[in-house]
Amino acid sequence: MKIKRIVIVVAVILALIVMIRLGQLIQRKRSEKRQVIQEVVIPVRLAAVRVGNIESLVNFVGEVRGLNEANIYPKVSGKLIKKVADEGAKVQAGQTIALLDRDEPAMDYKEVEITAPISGVFTGYLVDLGAKIGPENSLGSVADTSIIKVVANIPEKDLHRIRKNDLAKVKIDAYPGREFNGLVDMVKAKIDPYTRTAEVNIRIDNKEGKFKTGMFAQGRIIEKAYQGILVPLEAVIKEQGSSFVYVSNGRVAAKRPVQTGLIQENDIEITSGLKVGEQIVVVGQDNLRDGVKVEVGQ
Repeated sequence: MKIKRIVIVVAVILALIVMIRLGQLIQRKRSEKRQVIQEVVIPVRLAAVRVGNIESLVNFVGEVRGLNEANIYPKVSGKLIKKVADEGAKVQAGQTIALLDRDEPAMDYKEVEITAPISGVFTGYLVDLGAKIGPENSLGSVADTSIIKVVANIPEKDLHRIRKNDLAKVKIDAYPGREFNGLVDMVKAKIDPYTRTAEVNIRIDNKEGKFKTGMFAQGRIIEKAYQGILVPLEAVIKEQGSSFVYVSNGRVAAKRPVQTGLIQENDIEITSGLKVGEQIVVVGQDNLRDGVKVEVGQ
């Protein structure tokens, strides 16, 4: 019996010795790993956290039209015998656009003038010479283009963000590299049941006559603008639904969780986690770990 107890005690002592030695070995390995990590130096580039302009935007595409447009209809039926106005010409209200022959047997009718309903630019003919048209057929249209509108269809989910007189930044394909200011002139109350969009008109001055009806336009409506904290977009790393950056004092990189806001072209808004002036890693961050030494390059 005593021998059995002695064997058990010895076994327990040996087990404890093994566990202690194993623990010491694990601790030494961890220490060595930390030492290796601390000795690694990663080349990086830094950028300062800064304050900048932030805009909440609604993007759109649309078509240029005259602010006021009117179709041209003959008052009687007949055959188009002469086109008087040139396409693209400026016309005055009441000016003759074309001539119509009533062309009825045994009847002596004078040629009928088809006139412009408003002053503006005659956009072109929709019918050819010799064609028969009536009061239900449009000959063409006149558009007042001294002020134009960009007609855009905005998804219903964004309509609550748009108000009349909101500033819009508009780009016209015919003028690459340029941007024009406009104002929201109208937001239609009715939503198209098929596209789930509503028409929004953006008014732009066109005294120089740069814009023609039918031109393609794209741009953004500025819902609101304010000052906020910005960092380069590439500095923010996404991981398992969270965002973080590496902050550095020039010697060591520290992992810092952040909350992000709106994207502004090549920058992103930081709503919490950083202070203006702090230095963050913008090149080399993919190779970093918390506490790693860094070497700052140009």
